Amino acid sequence: MAAEIENFRERLIRCLLRVLDERGELFQSILAKSQNCDPAFLMDVLHEMEARRLVCAARESSSTEYRLARRIEAPARTPPVPHKGVERRDSDHDCQDVLGSNYFQKLVRTVLRSLPEPSLVYSQWWFSEPTYSKLVHLLLGLQKKNPHVAFLGSSTLGAVFSQCVASPVTIIDVDDVLLERVGACAGRATQTIHRDISDPLDASLKAQFDVVVADPPWSSSNLRTFFVRSAEMLSLNGTLVISFPPVFTRPSAAADRKDLRRLGDLLGLSLTMRLTGFTEYDVPAFEYNAYKEHGIELKGPWRKGDIFVFRKQSKPTGNDEVPVEAIWKWDQYDYGTVRLFLKKNGSMQQGLARIIPVSGKNDFVYDSTSSRTQLWKQACLVSTRNHVADISGTKQLVTILRELRSKTADLSNTLECLSDISPDTRMALSVLLSKSDGKNSERAESR
Repeated sequence: MAAEIENFRERLIRCLLRVLDERGELFQSILAKSQNCDPAFLMDVLHEMEARRLVCAARESSSTEYRLARRIEAPARTPPVPHKGVERRDSDHDCQDVLGSNYFQKLVRTVLRSLPEPSLVYSQWWFSEPTYSKLVHLLLGLQKKNPHVAFLGSSTLGAVFSQCVASPVTIIDVDDVLLERVGACAGRATQTIHRDISDPLDASLKAQFDVVVADPPWSSSNLRTFFVRSAEMLSLNGTLVISFPPVFTRPSAAADRKDLRRLGDLLGLSLTMRLTGFTEYDVPAFEYNAYKEHGIELKGPWRKGDIFVFRKQSKPTGNDEVPVEAIWKWDQYDYGTVRLFLKKNGSMQQGLARIIPVSGKNDFVYDSTSSRTQLWKQACLVSTRNHVADISGTKQLVTILRELRSKTADLSNTLECLSDISPDTRMALSVLLSKSDGKNSERAESR
């Protein structure tokens, strides 16, 4: 693992040597060109490059500008040979006039304003406003006559798209609160289905759709799960549009993409198009708060995804279904401006409710957006502001959370008046339900 990370670091340094020049760029600009590199990791690499005298840093009061220390010839790189049948397109291609109209902008903003606060539990990053027109334009260009289109983990896009077509649209999501909100904004021919996509599909969903649009969480297991389920839902000759993480998202990203391509062959999928850096995501409150702990203020969208388009040309090879990994189950409690998620662990523990920091800090802040860390695995209570905690006395805590849900208008006073709980638990709930100064907290895609 150490060797993999070191190799990843050196690849990133070579990339940055191509990105930077002697004029200098601010961190936010470098981040936007880093192919989805983790901001904290990117900052560490820039500090290392400064120590190695590869870059110079000009630090102002609120920002730092990086430039090449001297003219460095980056290693030549042979351009990759496109896969046969793959069309490469510029991600900034023009959209149809209607998609740039005031009507379409109002439609997108209406959907975005309706959304609950995004959560790391469901890996929710909402698309930025310009991305909706690009994606709708792409989907309209792929359409057959009156196609049946399904949206997995891309519910906000499904709601927008359903208002642009007369054909049936199905939106599937694990987040019931999100489904309720986008369902109210969707077109008349829209069906919403609440389900965990890691569960086996019902017969009513198998091979039923002409187009499936998936924006999965970018962990290795979730990518595989969404890829398999999407293929199962497609009819023969159907089209899959799915987002993949760019190669600098994590050390294993490039290998994960190759594995998924090989899995696509087994699922009867043939790659027809690849669009680099096509999707852009706003910064949700939980991500803003996570990187603020590292001294990094994310001032605007930086996270982008690659779009892969597949055609289902044949039935899957083999008779057995491709196994997928089950994911954690959560109960959620919506308090208007913040949501809490309680992990289902199969037990209702007795005793007084206790909320215990797993980060070692009483502010409960989780300083990452990764679901692969040990801290995340220990977390049983998670807020949309990126607070995490372990718990005990689950039965009493559930009673308290349900009581608070009906009193969101006067939440702070209600917390003060709660009886039969310890001062530490009352303090912890105050922190978990507090308002945030995070940016872009009104938006995020249920990925």
